[in-house]
Amino acid sequence: MMAFLRVLLLLASATQTPRSLEFRIAPLNGTYTLGEPIGLRCKFKNVTSSTQTVRHVPNDRSDAPSFIRARVWSERGALLTKNDISPDGWWTVRALDSMVYRDADLARVTVEAGHELIFDVDLAAILLGCRSLEARPLRAGRYRVQLDSDFGPSNELTIELKSRSTPNGRPR
Repeated sequence: MMAFLRVLLLLASATQTPRSLEFRIAPLNGTYTLGEPIGLRCKFKNVTSSTQTVRHVPNDRSDAPSFIRARVWSERGALLTKNDISPDGWWTVRALDSMVYRDADLARVTVEAGHELIFDVDLAAILLGCRSLEARPLRAGRYRVQLDSDFGPSNELTIELKSRSTPNGRPR
């Protein structure tokens, strides 16, 4: 009987809860410049037969949505957003807000069945205040990025940051 219960528990933990919104991200640029916004396009597709609700969507990329978290790895695979708030490295600038931070009741968007919600965010704005990045900020190089939301994590993507060029074309 115990063996049967263990098998049931194993099967239950192996099955994933179906996602109501499929979350994908894409870079807005092929290469980003250090000190400039790191724009990412977020696309939520409603994969259910009913309307879904999403919390606050930013008016522009400088306003990080409260329901988006990020984690970043170096090209060699080191987790750069490691922090004391989330053991798996997820970070959001909202972690700096009061523990009673809540979205306004009216700050919601509905996504009809089969439709998509698309908006852009600035990864740099989401990462503000992450202690591990303040100690060692992102430098020129390639990074692996993933965002997370109330509906589950996005795909991972690779971005490249380049140094700013001086008027003579040399990096700073």
